[in-house]
Formats: sequence, structure tokens, C-alpha cells
Amino acid sequence: MNIVDERDLRQQLDRVLDAIMPPDAPVKAAARKGKLIQAARSLGVVAGLAVVAGIGVGIPRLLNQPAREVSHARPTVMVEQRCGTAGERPAAELATGGCAWLKP
Repeated sequence: MNIVDERDLRQQLDRVLDAIMPPDAPVKAAARKGKLIQAARSLGVVAGLAVVAGIGVGIPRLLNQPAREVSHARPTVMVEQRCGTAGERPAAELATGGCAWLKP
């Protein structure tokens, strides 16, 4: 192959390669997809934190609610000198001469 043939071949190849236009790099599509993935992750984290906060606030309220209602009740001790007959009273009551009970 001589120099004229090489130059001729190079010119032909240059024309063919100039005629072929490569496609654009998918940078915009990749960036858009990355933003969507990031938004989905952020939304997932926010939703998870909201659920944890809701559980953290709700569980103690549910657990403490019955305890509050019971803790406000104060029993009253009722004492009588004579209650029932001697055969019905326990020995401790017989010794003190009275009986006691809690009135709700």
C-alpha cells in the first residue's frame, strides 16, 4: 500500500465517520431517574419516622389511660363496733370488738 492509497483511505473513513452521528449520552435520563429514586427514599424515611413518632406518642397514652382512671379512686375504710353475730365473725374481730371493710 502506498502513501496515496493511505491518504485516500483516511479521507474515505473520515467522511464515513463524520456522517455517523453518535447518540447523546443518557445523562438527562439517568439524572431524572436518580432524582426519582432519591425522592422515593426521602419519602420512605419521612413516612417511617412519622410511624415511629405516632407509635411513640400513642402507645404510652394507651397504656397509661386505664391506670389514670384507677389511680383516682380512693377507697374508704368503714368501721363498725358490731357486725354480724359472734359465730360469723373471725377471731381477730372478736378480739377488737368490731369489723372493718373497704367501701369503693
